[in-house]
Amino acid sequence: MKNQNDLIISIVCGVLAIGGITTLYFTKRVPETPAAVTKANVTAPVLPAGSTKMTNGLAGGGTAAGGFAGLAGGPGGPGGARPGVSVGGGSGATRPGVSVGGSK
Repeated sequence: MKNQNDLIISIVCGVLAIGGITTLYFTKRVPETPAAVTKANVTAPVLPAGSTKMTNGLAGGGTAAGGFAGLAGGPGGPGGARPGVSVGGGSGATRPGVSVGGSK
């Protein structure tokens, strides 16, 4: 009986070894080849030919371009922020019933 048990164990071990080796062989990783590296452009840059007009000020910067917004009611002018009026949930001093928006 001892030879029959040894034979069965030997056959089972052989079949498991063949199965394991086959599994390892067919599931091996295939190394990927990296993409080709693009060469850097090392030539001297060519500047476009253009005409630059040198001036002593900004174009259209005269008084006809708008101007004086701060005096006619900007944030620092006469119509700017009024004390006691909150226009959007600010943390300034407010009077009851004068808050516009923000938290109550």
